Amino acid sequence: MLANTFPWYFYPYRTYEDRDGGVHDHQMNHTFYQDEAWNSDAHWAVNPVLSIVDPKAIMRIKANLTFPTESVKDCGMHTDFDNSLITTGILYLTETDGGTTFADGEFVESVPNRFAYFNATKAHSAQTFTNAKARCVINFNFVL
Repeated sequence: MLANTFPWYFYPYRTYEDRDGGVHDHQMNHTFYQDEAWNSDAHWAVNPVLSIVDPKAIMRIKANLTFPTESVKDCGMHTDFDNSLITTGILYLTETDGGTTFADGEFVESVPNRFAYFNATKAHSAQTFTNAKARCVINFNFVL
């Protein structure tokens, strides 16, 4: 996914809630699945996780590619869905000094091949990072 042939698309904000317009308030996205349809031919990137998780339903799968900042900071607390039947999973593809923070104080480090999952109603925030060229994660939203 980090090859120069993988299709990434510019998104001018990191989250719907964090729209301060700052120079670092953007990311690249790749939507695999949304609105009950596949939007990508790159199923190979998500099929290994789906075969393990074996969800009853997929709500959304998208990858985020972000770039370094001068200091580590939270990007804005948000929830992925307002439905407690939905689970969020984050697959970390790169190692950085930023991770994912949660409103309850929990923290997940950005370590390659780590898969963190939690209820989609749980408030969380990605963090910026300083020590790598890029941070890449795949976000899964599904029903078990």
